[in-house]
Amino acid sequence: AEDLDPGRCEVGLLIPRVAVNNRLDAFSAELSLLHKTLGAFSELAIGGRPGFQIRTISSTDLAVFLDLVPEVGACIAIAVERLVALYKQLLEIRALRKQLADQGLPEKNLQGIDSHANGHMQSGIETLIAELIERYAATRDEGRRNELRTELRVALNRLSNRIDKGYNVEVRVQPLPEPKGDSTADDEAKWKAVATILQAAPGLQFLKPGGVPILSLPEPEDASQNQAKQGAA
Repeated sequence: AEDLDPGRCEVGLLIPRVAVNNRLDAFSAELSLLHKTLGAFSELAIGGRPGFQIRTISSTDLAVFLDLVPEVGACIAIAVERLVALYKQLLEIRALRKQLADQGLPEKNLQGIDSHANGHMQSGIETLIAELIERYAATRDEGRRNELRTELRVALNRLSNRIDKGYNVEVRVQPLPEPKGDSTADDEAKWKAVATILQAAPGLQFLKPGGVPILSLPEPEDASQNQAKQGAA
């Protein structure tokens, strides 16, 4: 971990090599999807998608670290903290599923476990979407809020599926001194965002679930995914 300047924020994305078959085309396609995913939170938090500057890349674990403005970092941290909390409730179920599979229970008999896991996450995600919209988009018109709900659903499903596959998303920030009486509204917003990230950080722990993934939440594929799959074949 590199030291950050006060108020500097970054998101780290760790992608397991097995998830992209250790292939450059699949890794590139995955980065494109994750860029779109983070863009949804940027649109929600600051009303735009200025993109993300690369801070550091680690080839050992295929980890990418990106600069964020704290307001976007706070939005991502809130979402990931909640997804991890929801997923932790499935770890015992995932371990039980592995035991049953190892004992020879047919795959069709395990589908009920998978359906329960997916339903659990979907229910939690819908609640989370409502909270994020209320927090960040309460003043936007209903049409735009509906568009954001759709984008958030895809983004949160995508992140959940990847947490299930061993991905890790970490948001870091360096604390700021509390704003003083002469501080601007932007200063106070930045300080609140930094405080939100610091509060959420303990919940963004790296999970290494055993067994096979159990989530298959719906997320649309794009052209880059299809091309990567064709290349892998």
